[in-house]
Amino acid sequence: MSIEAITEKLLSEAKSESQKTLKEAELKISQLENDLEEKKRDLLLKEKEYRSANEKENTSRVQSKASWQVEQEIEKLKREALDEVFEKTLTKLNSLENNEYKKVLTKLLKKVEVDISQKITVFIPKNREKEVTEVLIERFGKDHKFEIKTDTNISGGVIISGSEFEYDLSFPSLLRNIKGHVEPEISKILFS
Repeated sequence: MSIEAITEKLLSEAKSESQKTLKEAELKISQLENDLEEKKRDLLLKEKEYRSANEKENTSRVQSKASWQVEQEIEKLKREALDEVFEKTLTKLNSLENNEYKKVLTKLLKKVEVDISQKITVFIPKNREKEVTEVLIERFGKDHKFEIKTDTNISGGVIISGSEFEYDLSFPSLLRNIKGHVEPEISKILFS
């Protein structure tokens, strides 16, 4: 499967996750807006008591500040909701069952070309050596000896490294690479 197809699959999963979190995000935003409106009213009342001489000027300033605070909190919640979509997608990818994990790796490795005469190191997540080894043998054959190293910084996927190349197919890197492309579309789904 091509990177585009993988991207589409990840986008589809991200969209699915975003729809699940949409209601949660809307509820959080609604609650925050209500809380902030209440805080805004409190601020206005306090400001009015302290500054009765310049009531109009102070009220306008407080309203402006309160509006700015509300906008900042809403933007913060939107950012958190988007980050949560990608975190849930990463968690889902990392927790795939063995066969599903192998299918994803197989798709990722289809376009990878390596010079089997080179020493090649494959960095893998902890507890995935069996699946990775099986996929590497299926893709490149039994004759090639890969050096497999566990890397605690990789939560899923693999990094294949030779003297003249490196393929970072780790799930966090793949998601970071597509995040900029799909985030606007996910934002539209969540916040439109």
